[in-house]
Amino acid sequence: MPLKFMRPYKLVVASDNYVRPTVAIGPRPAKRDDGDGTTRECIEFLTIGENGHTIFGEPEDLEEGVVQIIDKQRVGDDGQPVIWHFIPFTLALWTEMGEGGAISGYEKLKGQIQDEGTLINFYLANFLDDYWTEDYKAPPA
Repeated sequence: MPLKFMRPYKLVVASDNYVRPTVAIGPRPAKRDDGDGTTRECIEFLTIGENGHTIFGEPEDLEEGVVQIIDKQRVGDDGQPVIWHFIPFTLALWTEMGEGGAISGYEKLKGQIQDEGTLINFYLANFLDDYWTEDYKAPPA
């Protein structure tokens, strides 16, 4: 799988028709019921302060570690497919998001997070819950 479990990502809707950017943590492959009684491959991930999320679709590698998933279940506000981009989280992206108001507590944290190693460790230590493991397998339906 092109997504790395121990890497936070800036998650954006490239089609700009669904939700605003957020941070995705602990992406992992899974198989889930798609709501129509069919078990399908999907990607699950955490976001800050929320339980897991699921995207049904095939991950595709784009340039520079960016992974794209065309959502097979969601339709955007404009009636078009939702296209997700998982962008490897960097200090520059974090700063951009923080200065734009998308990172809660950014002003307090910016003095503590000075490099990418500290940034990644902060998100994994604070938001990757113990129950969320890379090799989790759901019980058969």
